[in-house]
Amino acid sequence: MMQHRVRPEPTAIDPALEPVPIFWVIYDHPADYPEHFVARVFVLDQPQRKIMLTGDLEHFRKMFRERGYTLFPRDPSDDPAIVESWMR
Repeated sequence: MMQHRVRPEPTAIDPALEPVPIFWVIYDHPADYPEHFVARVFVLDQPQRKIMLTGDLEHFRKMFRERGYTLFPRDPSDDPAIVESWMR
């Protein structure tokens, strides 16, 4: 299992410094963190170690909106635990 680095803010990765798209994927109480909503960083299709945890989905939504991220709704082919994704 990948060792995660829990971060309080999405600024844990600066998109301006990355040459490829960065996505934050929001999960609804996944198996590895069943008591939380989890935001995981993906670079292209590769999960990274940095994550954020919250008990309130609206906390993530407000935070990403305020920082200028764009919402991508869940695709029907996504993992059932995925709620949505955000990219800036």
